[in-house]
This record gives sequence, C-alpha cells and structure tokens, in this order.
Amino acid sequence: MQTEVNNLKNYFGNRLKRYTEEELGNSVVHKLTSTNREILIDVGIPKYNGVGGTYEPIQNTSIINNRYLTIYSNGLPWSNVSIDLKTNIVVYLNDIDDPQYNHSKCNKNLHTHLEYIMIFEKFYKNMVFTEALGPYDDDKNYVRYAKALENNFKKINDDYKKGMWSILLLEMNLGTI
Repeated sequence: MQTEVNNLKNYFGNRLKRYTEEELGNSVVHKLTSTNREILIDVGIPKYNGVGGTYEPIQNTSIINNRYLTIYSNGLPWSNVSIDLKTNIVVYLNDIDDPQYNHSKCNKNLHTHLEYIMIFEKFYKNMVFTEALGPYDDDKNYVRYAKALENNFKKINDDYKKGMWSILLLEMNLGTI
C-alpha cells in the first residue's frame, strides 16, 4: 500500500491539504480506520472536479449529526463529501438537514476515493481531451467513453456500481457531462 500512497502523493503534489490530529479532534481520530487516518493526516486530500461541481477540502472539518465528518465542500450549503464515522465509508451528502434520507456511497475508504479521483482526472486529460475514442460530443461516443472510464474503475474495485461514481457514469452515458 505504501507504493500506492506514494503514487497519490506524487500525482496530487501540492494540491493536498493535510490535517493535524488536533484539527480533527481526538474523538474523531479514534473513530477513523488506519487507512482514513493516514490519508487525512499523512497524505492529505486534493481539490477536484466531480459530480456536482468543484470539491475543495474544508479548512475546519465539522461533524454532522454526530456521524459524518465533513471533509469536502462544493460551495453549496446543503452538499458535501464526508466520512461516515460509523462505517468509515466516504459518502456524498446532498441534504445535510437529513443525511439519513439523502446520501450515497462514494468509496469504501478515503484511499480508494483518491484513486478514483486520480483515474477520473487522468481519463479526462488523456482520453476525452485528446478525443482518443473519437469526438466526445458525438452521440455514439458517449457510451464508449463511459464504458472506458468504468473499465478503469474496475481495476480498483466495484465502488463505481453505486452512488456518486455510478451517477457520473450515467451522466457520461447520456452525454450530459
């Protein structure tokens, strides 16, 4: 796993925002898995573009409903990416007044979330922008690009089948992004 962590550090570079244990708080640090703790404290999390806009690491994390550690915001007061402190799964909350009602899984942990972000960014840079599979705005190519991205996600795990990443693939399939 250390090689994978170094790959993430090298790829994201100075875009990474690291947190201290003091910033996260003792009660939060002890609820995090070793993987999530290592990413937040030793590696950091980057700003990225995804479903619903640009996500920036929150300077001062907060806990929603004594359960969700908010780590990203896309600038909308009702929408963020958080770590579920009961399961340590990365989730997308799109109704913070009632996160039990409206949240979806992003990834099984923060390490995998960063791997998916890296794959998505590299895919856009190397495939979509270069039109490797033909003009992206051609209707028949939307599906080809979505399938190619899905195949890249498959190399990591099956988190793309539900939640935030499945929405992204669906929107690509339809040509809305």
